[in-house]
Amino acid sequence: MTDEPDFMDISETEDVREIELPRWVQVPAGIVLSLFTLLCAFGSAYLLFVPNKKAPILAFVVGFTLLLGCAWVLEKCFRLITARKSKAG
Repeated sequence: MTDEPDFMDISETEDVREIELPRWVQVPAGIVLSLFTLLCAFGSAYLLFVPNKKAPILAFVVGFTLLLGCAWVLEKCFRLITARKSKAG
């Protein structure tokens, strides 16, 4: 048996760098993902603006939540396409 721990020391993990995808992968991935997200956003907006007879409040809440999620994903796609980094972490 060895006296070494099975986990990595914190000082060893500080040297690990993030591996980034090349730009030629980021831009098409951002465009394809944003087009799919726009399709999902239209479906979420449909839940907001078309009245549901059985559960109108639930349809509005679910549609609004999904629309917020689509907005978040679109923001991430914009950052992928424009190569902007997050300063907050």
